[in-house]
Amino acid sequence: MPIVRRMLERALRFLPGLRDLQALRIWTGFRPDSLDGLPYIGRVPGCPGLWVAAGHEGLGVTTSLGTARLLVDQFLGREPALDLGPYDPARAVA
Repeated sequence: MPIVRRMLERALRFLPGLRDLQALRIWTGFRPDSLDGLPYIGRVPGCPGLWVAAGHEGLGVTTSLGTARLLVDQFLGREPALDLGPYDPARAVA
């Protein structure tokens, strides 16, 4: 946990009032997102067989089951539960 300790020390330098709070949990990691704030869900244009489900920012775990359902619907040629246009990865490679 040395990295967490360093992060906490740095945070306390900027926000000394944090010392008076009790932490319930601590985590670190990347939270990748897209330029427009919407995730990429679907087939990557120009790359046959490549699909993506990324860019959910901090909601990846929360929305993972819904995203999986949307991908499976696309794999199987079923009508998805919502319009996937806004989530089309083609918007990033256009």
